[in-house]
Amino acid sequence: MFNEFRELEELEALQKTEDPIIQTRTLGHIQVPPGKSYPIVAIMLGNRNPKAPTLGLFGGVHGLERIGSQIILAYFRSLLTQIKWNRSLRALLEQYRIVSIPIINPGGMAAHSRCNPSGVDLMRNAPIDAEGKTFPLVSGHR
Repeated sequence: MFNEFRELEELEALQKTEDPIIQTRTLGHIQVPPGKSYPIVAIMLGNRNPKAPTLGLFGGVHGLERIGSQIILAYFRSLLTQIKWNRSLRALLEQYRIVSIPIINPGGMAAHSRCNPSGVDLMRNAPIDAEGKTFPLVSGHR
């Protein structure tokens, strides 16, 4: 039921990049039967100051919707190739940073499922109704 998948392999390759401008951190692991474990990995590129202007990129919430993870990983590959020769880009990334979790739901991706291994759809799991004024199309589903 659970398989290895290309996006995870690409993420693992990014983790092996040896350049001080990139930092990766394993935030945890998702345990799935029978005895498999998939990492949740964050990637930080550029300035390490948490107060620096930051772009956040997140994908892979639904295991069936892989394109977000694929775009994020391709973008990081492109940036890492460019900073080898593009001094302007490297200087820009010394002022700004990009933070990403390209595969939020690795168990769902491995199982080709919208839900995580516990059967929870992460995008439809709001614990309460809104307590304040909501705005159509940007305030969630309740």
